[in-house]
Amino acid sequence: MKRKIISDAVTNISDKHIAEAADYAVKTKKKARIWLRWGAVAACLCLVIGIFIWQSQPQQSEQPGIVVDENGVTIPQINVSFGSNSEADMIPFFIYQGRVYVHDEFLYNADSLIGDYLGTSIGTIDEWTAKDGYVDFAGSVKGDFYSVNGYAPSFMLCMKNEDNSIATYVNNNGITLKYGSELFEERLHLSENYASVKYQTRYDWYNSIGEPIPLEGHTEEVESFVEALKTAEFMRLSDIPLEEGETSVYDSKEIYHLFFEMENGMVIHLRLFEGGYVNFDGINGVCVKMDEKVFENLVKVLDS
Repeated sequence: MKRKIISDAVTNISDKHIAEAADYAVKTKKKARIWLRWGAVAACLCLVIGIFIWQSQPQQSEQPGIVVDENGVTIPQINVSFGSNSEADMIPFFIYQGRVYVHDEFLYNADSLIGDYLGTSIGTIDEWTAKDGYVDFAGSVKGDFYSVNGYAPSFMLCMKNEDNSIATYVNNNGITLKYGSELFEERLHLSENYASVKYQTRYDWYNSIGEPIPLEGHTEEVESFVEALKTAEFMRLSDIPLEEGETSVYDSKEIYHLFFEMENGMVIHLRLFEGGYVNFDGINGVCVKMDEKVFENLVKVLDS
């Protein structure tokens, strides 16, 4: 499916998801790269006509409905529905205990992450599903899902695919985040569990060129970066300042992708934007603004 078709069909979704939806089928046909944790989509995944619409009043944000106040940023609950006469790849998701879990990463050699069996997504949602069909255990994907060892079920669940990859699903909506520690430490346990770090330029990542490069010999810069994430405050991605003529933070400000490979097999994927802005790939529309000096020290390492 061509990106233009998706872009024309989807009006309330971020550039990130438009690009990833367009490239989704292509990427999954390629040979799996273990470090990236991408693999072929399970046979049960199918292309359907549909889009995600966030339930809220439209605002000037890449993710309509994100509220910014003294409590931080609040990402509203998702209302999954479909547009008539639209054509797009549905984002893989399922519903459990009233929460919508959206696909995040493919992981390989990470069976130890699979926890307790919690249920089976019946995969009944498609473009013809009535409103009353959006219930627990329904979704656009079909299969057994499990808790993820070391992570709260209210935040992350997983499925095992036919190719033995593990697909993680994140409840990335209906939450409020103020400081980075609430995501990177309380939910992702980043500082206490990462074993190695790799990086890739934005251009290479989007075009699947080469493999991420191990970041070795720069422990001080990485540790300072991780520590600074804890106190950084959340904001909308759409509030990152753009210069005249720039239209998208993804096109104009995104510079690097970082992959923190955790000791337990998890991979935490971060996007770096010029000016000290960092986004966790599993939660769309928000980022943290961290100490620019610490940020630039790490970027200088990546540049060199």
